[in-house]
Amino acid sequence: MTKVLKTIAVISAFGAGAAQAATVDVSYDQDVGYTMSDGIREDTATYATDLVGAVITANYTDGTSETSVWTQFTTWTAGVVADGYDLSYKWWGFELLTDNRLASLAFDLAPAGVIFDAVVSGDSDVSTTGTKGGSPLSLDEYGSPLVENTSLAGTVTAEYDGLVQLDGEEPAGDAFTNLLIDFTGTSEGGLLGGVTLVFDTDVLAGGAADLTAVMDEIAAVPLPAAGWLLLAGLGGLFATRRVKAEQPALA
Repeated sequence: MTKVLKTIAVISAFGAGAAQAATVDVSYDQDVGYTMSDGIREDTATYATDLVGAVITANYTDGTSETSVWTQFTTWTAGVVADGYDLSYKWWGFELLTDNRLASLAFDLAPAGVIFDAVVSGDSDVSTTGTKGGSPLSLDEYGSPLVENTSLAGTVTAEYDGLVQLDGEEPAGDAFTNLLIDFTGTSEGGLLGGVTLVFDTDVLAGGAADLTAVMDEIAAVPLPAAGWLLLAGLGGLFATRRVKAEQPALA
């Protein structure tokens, strides 16, 4: 497994004495998990209903967990209403509100036919065709568009995996199906309350059906020495029986 680690913006810019924002450590698993042939939808904007089918798993600090599916509520609205948290999509990001302290939140966008475009805008040398500029995870205040979050202190880790490669291109390392956000490195040991998760997503032109999983090759497992001895013994036994069978019967 090949990973690239980056540390994203750390300190709030609201002047001296202002609270510090949590550090966001971002890593990228560069092993290809999927291939696609149709590429990215021309309209790279993502709407709440585009995410229908995505799977989100919440792990809480009390040891419990729950898995939910992004669901459409009305013609234009969709999201997750779970026992321990609510998650909705606004134009400024994903608004997450928890009433059970959250250790981590895992996204799997593959069932929705959506990918994370996780490379900073302007890094055109590492961009899958059609994704344009992207951005890794950052944190804003809940319910306050474009205001950096300062209520969290410590470290939040974001791990991207499920790298997607467009057929006919080398993997650019910017398109992923999965994201794991870990809040246990924050000063409170988890997230309780609200935060806005800001990251870029793109919709696949061919939907979820265009993703083909890449299966890891299973290395041949060498047979232990005892196994070879057993096979040799069985081979000798069969040879002995064959010789006996071919001998003429005594009168």
